[in-house]
Amino acid sequence: MSVETRMDPPPSTAALRIFDAASRLESFTAAAGELSLTQSAVSHAVRELEARLSVALFRRTGRGVELTEAGKRYAPFVREALARLRAGDLAIRDPDRRSRVLTVSVSPSFAAKWLGPRIGEFAALHPDLDLRVSATAQHVDFTDDDVDLAVRHGNGDWPALNATRLCTEMWLPVAVPILAGGVKRACDLLRKPLIHHRDVSQWRRWFEKEGVGDVEAKLRGVIFSEMSLAIDAA
Repeated sequence: MSVETRMDPPPSTAALRIFDAASRLESFTAAAGELSLTQSAVSHAVRELEARLSVALFRRTGRGVELTEAGKRYAPFVREALARLRAGDLAIRDPDRRSRVLTVSVSPSFAAKWLGPRIGEFAALHPDLDLRVSATAQHVDFTDDDVDLAVRHGNGDWPALNATRLCTEMWLPVAVPILAGGVKRACDLLRKPLIHHRDVSQWRRWFEKEGVGDVEAKLRGVIFSEMSLAIDAA
């Protein structure tokens, strides 16, 4: 005599891909854009997944969503499952194909403003290489994520990783001519509308470097989450 235990079927691959995208991008809208779905379809899939697990996976924030503690525990398993499925697909379809795929993780702004315009030339120089670009601001876990290399902003002090400096940055104010009129000194910019990336710290440091103090109350302006949006707004 035997006793059979009935197990619930696993969630669909589509639901897992939606959860993975939303967890990486911290936005249902951004996840919908990445997967070519509607925002309502993403929200519906997440609600169904949460109902299946009987736990909340996301909480809403002012700018999007963030993972709950349960969601943070669930995310690594989902990423690993999707990575294994992709690896299995490649192994079956073409055993030699994996060696010709290069997956690169970059920030959305770097992808839009630097990498995007150069991809065509790279593809022409390497016709046998399939390039995959993942645009995300999240840090990469090379153990779990299906990524070969990543480009990030920082000082390169990342233990256990091989880091190569690609370039250095230079900060300088830019403006359309109609706004630049009358600007003779650094302090004159405090009378102009400022554009910020994530917070006001970059402008604060620039003014301090130029010898302009007591600027905190004057650093008003629009704050963009992505550098590419700030550049376009300028």
